[in-house]
Amino acid sequence: MPAAGSAVRLWVPSGFQKELFAQRVAAQRSAEQQRLVSMLGPVSESYMRRLADTDRSLTRQVRELLLLVREYGPDAVAAAVAQAHAAGAFDADYIANLLRQQRMRRDVQPPLRFQNPQLNELATDPLSLADYDSFILRSK
Repeated sequence: MPAAGSAVRLWVPSGFQKELFAQRVAAQRSAEQQRLVSMLGPVSESYMRRLADTDRSLTRQVRELLLLVREYGPDAVAAAVAQAHAAGAFDADYIANLLRQQRMRRDVQPPLRFQNPQLNELATDPLSLADYDSFILRSK
């Protein structure tokens, strides 16, 4: 009988050890996926199903999405996932690109000023292509 406090080691056949290890890895992957879905909501579950149908590594994709959640927050990533899902783009890199674009601030450029003040006062009508369309359609 082993002494109190000592660990008991059982002999396990090597093939069974490999199977147990594979199940443990799969369980960890499943836990990461569940964590991601719980943070991002139901749209991410549908997104993950479609992502699993691609040739990309689901494990890598999930880990990258979790990193994006850490960097951008769950609300921003959930919105980007919904946008990617609607576009049919199933890739964490696509979502990262969406998030980077949203984070970039775009300053409004001032209007162009000419040296001649009369040119600065010109008002142009918005161009209507309806006349061109009717001409092209009539000639066909």
